[in-house]
Amino acid sequence: MQRSDAELAKGKGALINPSVKDIQVVDLLTAPDLSATPGDILKPLALWPMPALEAATRFRVQVASDEAFSQIVRDMVVTSASADLSNLPNGDWFARVRGIDASGIEGYDSVKAVQVLQLPRRWSISQDRLDAVAGRHVLQFSPTGLDNSHTIVAEVTSGQPPYKRIAEVTAQGSRSRIFMDLGLLDPGAPMQLDLTVTQVDGEQVIPLIYRFAALGSWDQAEGSLQLLTPDKP
Repeated sequence: MQRSDAELAKGKGALINPSVKDIQVVDLLTAPDLSATPGDILKPLALWPMPALEAATRFRVQVASDEAFSQIVRDMVVTSASADLSNLPNGDWFARVRGIDASGIEGYDSVKAVQVLQLPRRWSISQDRLDAVAGRHVLQFSPTGLDNSHTIVAEVTSGQPPYKRIAEVTAQGSRSRIFMDLGLLDPGAPMQLDLTVTQVDGEQVIPLIYRFAALGSWDQAEGSLQLLTPDKP
């Protein structure tokens, strides 16, 4: 008959199996080193990489709102290279990780403060075209990376002093082709076009800023928008 009342020394563990006469005592896995594990968990993927730990076949990951782990909000066993925390709300959390050996015995804990962040959505436009009818400019383009929850706001300002806002128009991001009336613009005048995106849930979307030259009274131009980037001011 298997003895189940054996005392275990500190740092030791055992798996009780009634079908096995002798209890096998093993060393507990050491606490995993989380020093190289990122503290920022970035959505939308929110995959948090697991540390290297010899003899660990999987990990237990617990997430709590407090350092004492009295309010645990996630408790999972991770068998892959990363823990999927995509359903964790944005904010500051404490993560506790311990290795599990091949027998299912869990080792010592490591704790790390982490922050779940939402990366701003990236989007782009293509096939832009400007049409001027008696000086009134209409911009059209095809957006990529938006959906029907997004609203595009276009603001046109003069590209040189005195800087003056000339037009502000909106359109829904779900349309495959966007048309925006930018108003009357002086032929040849330098212009700046700011395209920002809003969403009801407050998701951050990276704005796009372009410059262009206003057309003649009855002109048209394709691909005339020039994207402003840090290396092209």
